[in-house]
Amino acid sequence: MNRTFFTRDGSALDPSAVSQGDLIVVKTQVRSLSGKLDNVVIQNLLPSGLEVENPRLKSTETLPWVTDANLEPAHQDIRDDRVLLFTDLAEKEWHTAYALLRAVAPGTFRLPPVQAEAMYDPAIRATGERGTIEVKVKK
Repeated sequence: MNRTFFTRDGSALDPSAVSQGDLIVVKTQVRSLSGKLDNVVIQNLLPSGLEVENPRLKSTETLPWVTDANLEPAHQDIRDDRVLLFTDLAEKEWHTAYALLRAVAPGTFRLPPVQAEAMYDPAIRATGERGTIEVKVKK
């Protein structure tokens, strides 16, 4: 399981150089090493300084450099502070999803780890890495 942050133009994001109002792209990748898994929830929790851009709005940007998104969730639940994707995972294949975030509040925040679990088999789960992000007041 991997989670990577990028700038609007696709460059790697420096988590200590984010300004209030910046658009952030989060790439989440997950794969099953336990065979085909049904009914998996991928939980991408966000710190309070970031909010999810609603992909259902017509004003939401599309980024031409995003070409490897192949995760097609059966359902997605998008809230201000998290993106939940509900899907099935094929064996050993990387599944990739992107979400757009907005830096809304200045401060230093802890990034909760991205998590995935089989909803009906709690013994099958994965947790990504934690991190920090600093959002600075826009000058």
